[in-house]
This record gives sequence, structure tokens and C-alpha cells, in this order.
Amino acid sequence: MKRFFASLSGLIPFLVHAQLAVVEAPDTTLLSGSMFTNEAQPLEKLAFNRKGIATYNNPSLKEKAQIQLLLADGKTYCIVVEPGKTQRLKLTRGKGGKLQAQYKGANIILSQLLNELAAFVPEKNAAYEMANRSVDTISFAEAHRRLDERYHRLVKMAGELGTPDERARHLRDVELAYLSNRLLLLSDEDYQHQRDPNEDKRYMALINDINPDDTAYIQRGLTDMFVRSKIPFSVMQEATVGSYGEAYLNAVDAHVHNPHVRSFLMEGLVGAILGQMPANEVESFWAVVKAKAAPEIVQKYQHVVDAQRATKPGVKCPDITFSDAEGKKHHLSDYFGKVLYIDLWATWCKPCLAEIPALAAQVEHYKNDNRVQFISISLDKSRAAWLTRLQKDRPQWLQFNANDEENTVISAAFSVMSIPRFILIAADGTVLDAEAFRPSDKDFQKKLEGLLQ
Repeated sequence: MKRFFASLSGLIPFLVHAQLAVVEAPDTTLLSGSMFTNEAQPLEKLAFNRKGIATYNNPSLKEKAQIQLLLADGKTYCIVVEPGKTQRLKLTRGKGGKLQAQYKGANIILSQLLNELAAFVPEKNAAYEMANRSVDTISFAEAHRRLDERYHRLVKMAGELGTPDERARHLRDVELAYLSNRLLLLSDEDYQHQRDPNEDKRYMALINDINPDDTAYIQRGLTDMFVRSKIPFSVMQEATVGSYGEAYLNAVDAHVHNPHVRSFLMEGLVGAILGQMPANEVESFWAVVKAKAAPEIVQKYQHVVDAQRATKPGVKCPDITFSDAEGKKHHLSDYFGKVLYIDLWATWCKPCLAEIPALAAQVEHYKNDNRVQFISISLDKSRAAWLTRLQKDRPQWLQFNANDEENTVISAAFSVMSIPRFILIAADGTVLDAEAFRPSDKDFQKKLEGLLQ
């Protein structure tokens, strides 16, 4: 018997450490709908036992790693997990209902540091204050004081980490975050007083601390800040989407020499600009892309430019296909003869769903107007999800779904890089606007009337 208990006791540490992370919440409603996630694995829903304990385990994990606890309200907690060790996180409600987190077990300091670092942002935002002038806020001087105070606390925490390598790595992360936050505060202050940050000696002294060829500065948008500091203030304020994109590419070309950093910046910029650029600005911008960007970036986005060229105002619209709720296939040309307002959406797209009430209101307004037809085309891969949504909302205008093949054709034909997307087609089947105004636009009816006349 003694031998049995001895062997059993030897198993207890193994069983305890089998769980990489343990989350305890006396009130499990705190974590309803919450998830675990890391870079390598998909979201994993928390499952609590009767004691309010949920566990996370990943047998494939071979070294220390960071996971995220994503709460349903959007708040996140970092948890550092390590094979053979257990990290515990207890969540409770404090005064005023504020959620409080208590760590126990392994890697406590690192978990706390990562949490603090994730929330390390300036406690002042000029854009928010300008839009909410009645809100009492702290001064910029006080925001800098608080930022400095939090920075010193983070440095102290990083200095208490276990190994020299960890200390050095996380101290640099803290320094980069601090530099980024100081720049954000200074630029906010300058913009609020209508000053050019590039003429602010404090701001430019910090910009000059950035090495644009060091990949570490990509963190926290520091390399991007450096590049934007090389663009004239007048361009930043008054440029069109295309001319800003051209100025940015030229600044990268002139000041960044590391091929990896150049490609990172240019690819991100090209994708963002093409996703919101009017068709009439494409040619000038694309000429700069072809002259400055790496060939693989040009090749990646060539089809987007081709689609934008093919959907300029006045060009014959591609005759795309889609299916109704009964599965019958339709052609877009079936509905030529009226101005078509097309809504591309999906049930999983929150911005799309946010536009539905406004779109319903516009449909109601024009319900007796034979000059215009509203059409919604779902790009959902799950036809069942689309049908369920239709049953719930009961929309009073034409509803269709594109299968995988049709989705690919639609996305390529109209250069759809994000949704919601709205397209206007003339009664003769030519493109009016491949990037049309949203239903929620306060001038929607004025703009549409201009086209209908």
C-alpha cells in the first residue's frame, strides 16, 4: 500500500503541470463567450467546471510562449505558458465592478509585464478631445508625467525577469513602446495647436532616434512614423489618397534601404491605398508603385489595378452571377434597365451588419421609385448562415448569395479587398461608381438623386 501511495504521489506533480494555464472565476458569467488563443492555434472556447475553473493545454508546445485570454467585452489578458509549468489567473470583481486579475504560479512577472505593456498608451488623445469638447481631460504635461511614471514601472518589472536574454529583450520592447508613445503625445499636441510636428524640435529629436533600417523599429509603428516625418505637412493635411500614397512611397525609397523593411512598408501601403482609391487616381499611383516597389509587390497587386481599370465609370459592367434563396442562378444583366445599388456583405462582417438598418431605410424611401433597384449579394461561404440571417431580418429587397467560384469572380472583377462594398450600375449596364457611398451617408439621397436624374 505504501508503495502504491508513493507511486501515486509521484504522479501528482505531473497531473498538476499537465495544464499550462488555469483560469479561475468564481462568477463564470464574467467569462461567458471568452476564448483562449495564440499565434499557432485557432480560438479555443473556455469550458468551466462546477468550481468555476477553466484550463488550457497544448501538448505540442515545446518552449515558453504567450497566449491571450480574450473576454467577450474585448478586454484581453496575457498568460505566459511553459511546458512542465502552470500559470494561474484568478479574475474577480473589485470595487465598482472593475475586473481584477491575480496571477499565481510560473512566469508571474513576465505575464504582468506583458499585460501592462499591452495597455501602455498615452492617457490623452487630441482627436478624441476635439470631437468631445465638453469632456474634462488632463493636460499634455500631466499626460507626459503619467507616461514617464508608467515607463519607469515597466523598466523595473523588465529588470526583474529571470534571464539576461529576457531582460534585454523586454527592456527593448519597453523602450520602443515608450518612444512611440512620446511621439504620439507630441504629435497630438502639435496637431491640436495646428502646428507641423516636423518643425517641433522635441518631436524631431525623437524621430532621429529611429533607425529605419532596423527591423525592431517596425514595432509600434515607429518606422512608419519616421517615413511620415519625411512627407511635407501640407501633403499630410491636403493630399488625395493617391498623392499621399505617392509621397509615402517616395519617402520610403529615399530613406529606407533595408529590403525587408522597404517591402514591409510598401506592401502595407499599396494594399491600403488601392483598397480606398478612386479609379481616376490609379494610373498615377501605380506608375510610382512600379518604379519604386519590389517586383513581387507589383505582381501581387497587378490584378487589383486591372480590375479598377475595368470598372471605371462608363465601362461595361461585368455580368456576374449569383443565386437566390431557392438556389436559382441569376445574372446581373437580368436587372439592367434601372440604376442598381449593389451591397456586397457577409453575415460575419460587423460593419456590414451595421449598415443594414440604414440600407433598409433607403429601400423604404425608394420603394415606389422605378428608377432604382437595391440588391444585396452575400459573400458568405456558409449558405446556411446567410439563409438563417434572412429568416431573422426578413429584408424587403432582393437578396442573393455568391458561391465560392462566384465570390472569386466578383472579388476579382470589382477589386473587392474589404466589405461592406457598395457599387452603382447605370441602367444601360455601365459602371457609375465601383466604390459608391454607404447607405448611412447623410447625403445618400442627395447623391443618388443626382445620378438618377
